[in-house]
Amino acid sequence: MKKVLLVEDDHLQAEGIRSKLREEFPDLQINTISTEAAFRAALDEIAAAGYSVAIVDVMLRWADAAPNMPDPPEDVRAGGFFHGGIRFKDILRSRRETEKLPIIFYSVLDSGKLAPEETGDAEFVPKASGFTGLIEAVKRHLES
Repeated sequence: MKKVLLVEDDHLQAEGIRSKLREEFPDLQINTISTEAAFRAALDEIAAAGYSVAIVDVMLRWADAAPNMPDPPEDVRAGGFFHGGIRFKDILRSRRETEKLPIIFYSVLDSGKLAPEETGDAEFVPKASGFTGLIEAVKRHLES
């Protein structure tokens, strides 16, 4: 079974993406992570899951607002939430088990706002293009 990891902090956008993916790929397993703190806590599970592709929002909040919210580490404080997805990519690339996981940045940002070294080998699909570009990108990775 093919699996997709969706890293998106806006629950309405995440639901729209999941809905469209299920429509296009009915047998696809989709797991969602909504914050940077959650993906950092789940790194070992992500590495072991065998995902076919990760769809990642570039701007990703650290954690859900809560009284017991974890303090962000220094790299998060320095980089801010505008680069949460970039840190996600960098962390995955630093691990042997996930260094080759295909990553699709699906973002409201214009790709010109990111430096080439920030996106690296990740594919960039603007949310302004609707779901067409995202579905095409996911299909390429699922078929490879």
